[in-house]
Amino acid sequence: MTTTTPLRRHPRVVTAAILAVALAWGVGLVGLPAGAALHLSNVGLTVSAVAAGTVAVLRGRRHTGRVRLYWRRLGAASLAWGSGMAAWTGYESVRGLVVPFPSVADVGYLALPLLAGWALLTLPLAAPTRAGRARTILDGLIVASSLLLVSWMLVLDSIVSAGGDVASQAISLAYPVSDIVLITVVVYTWMRARARGARLPVALPLIGVGLLSLAVADSGFVYLTTAGAYSSGAWIDLGWGAGFVILLLAALRPGEDTEEVDEELGSSHPIGNLLPYAAVGIALLTSASEALRGGSPDVVHFWIRTTIMVLLVARQVLTLLENHSLTRDLERRVETRTAELRASGERFAALVQHSSDLVTVVDRTGAVLYQSQSSQALLGYDAEQMVGRRLADFAAPGHAAELEAVLGSIASEGGRVQ
Repeated sequence: MTTTTPLRRHPRVVTAAILAVALAWGVGLVGLPAGAALHLSNVGLTVSAVAAGTVAVLRGRRHTGRVRLYWRRLGAASLAWGSGMAAWTGYESVRGLVVPFPSVADVGYLALPLLAGWALLTLPLAAPTRAGRARTILDGLIVASSLLLVSWMLVLDSIVSAGGDVASQAISLAYPVSDIVLITVVVYTWMRARARGARLPVALPLIGVGLLSLAVADSGFVYLTTAGAYSSGAWIDLGWGAGFVILLLAALRPGEDTEEVDEELGSSHPIGNLLPYAAVGIALLTSASEALRGGSPDVVHFWIRTTIMVLLVARQVLTLLENHSLTRDLERRVETRTAELRASGERFAALVQHSSDLVTVVDRTGAVLYQSQSSQALLGYDAEQMVGRRLADFAAPGHAAELEAVLGSIASEGGRVQ
């Protein structure tokens, strides 16, 4: 079922209005005093998350099957975060209390990466070969391990070192770890879509950017909270606001209503193939900068780096196996196609040889290139005797000049007569 929305009728106007409101909110967040910015942030984030979730759920009504599940789960993720933000606003803006940590709001916050990752995995994408699917999973694990190494050096290590009760540490670690899972699923889904050249009825680039913005904001929140420097209305809130605005625009985006998913193989995408190595490069740069500052790697650091190296070796082995499998498949297809062409040629030759019609092929000079066997019965000349000689030599007396003129006209136009 397709419905007409204001964005479908006036897409630029509605998009401009949403962006204008988001920009005004961001300017107010930065420019207003701390007290006013606190309430503006709480209300704005609650409204944007609930709006994005509601529109996503309604968008699912225009689809069926996996695409409907995708939009519903993505909407549930935004609504869960919005409910957590509503609880936070109730503590801070309505009752004027300091929000405890952990609190009921954390349940909604932590539900977003799990539900959003579940939504992305719902999309109908699959690698073409078994080795390709295994390699794609390894790519996701490489990205996850690399991001985990970066997060450990920048955030997680300090959280563990800060101490505290078990519940607080578990919740603090759950934020960056779940964000790593979400970022990995985003990259994994993007790589699968690029590898298949698939056209999906969803705005996957917008969704990916929005979820990445939310993940980065979550990690920044945990870092600032651990350092005792976070308060509502801080600059990190801009990441959440931008993320939900992007998700809202993706859910409102028109022109994505088709249920058909093009799963034909497209051209190769070297950027997608290089993405895991880019993640490894970022991890190595972060590790090197930590070593230059005088830090010493701990046990967790060592094992994460070892895992990355093992995954890279396994990926290379799978890449070789996949290339070998694709090469054998291509050779098999070429052999099959060649056999089909040979059989077709033989059938055509048999039809011509046994046909009662006269078939003659000559070049531009009038020399006979091919002559059917029927020439013996119709012309009195053996087919093998005619091949290589000029056709005019076999013309009836008085018609040789006329035949030469016809052949000359055809030769001047670059044609060939049969």
